[in-house]
Amino acid sequence: MLVPEAEFKSSWDNKLADWHEQLPSLAAHFYVSQWVIARRALTFNFITKKAYQEFIDAENKAFQARQKQGNGPTYYVTKKSQVSQNFAKALVNDALNGNTPLREAANLMQMKPANLSKLAVEL
Repeated sequence: MLVPEAEFKSSWDNKLADWHEQLPSLAAHFYVSQWVIARRALTFNFITKKAYQEFIDAENKAFQARQKQGNGPTYYVTKKSQVSQNFAKALVNDALNGNTPLREAANLMQMKPANLSKLAVEL
């Protein structure tokens, strides 16, 4: 349904030396992942089952490598960018000194009360 057979077959270029080259453009055209395009290519015998499996294995390895790298900001770095540093420091300091209830401070920061002390370390 997402990748109609007739349109896919007319879009696929059998003349390319490396079938991988057309995955990004076809994925963008049909608004699906490259994995879906590779699967459709297998379904219509444009690629072999072995080529498809090699593609899937490479995609899985790349995904696992990205997971291990842990790229991206932590929750607390993101939270610090969402509110004023001065406000966050003042509120956390006030809450940890007992002047503002933890629940109220956490509510103002839109986080759980238990996470306020962790945010204080980040600040």
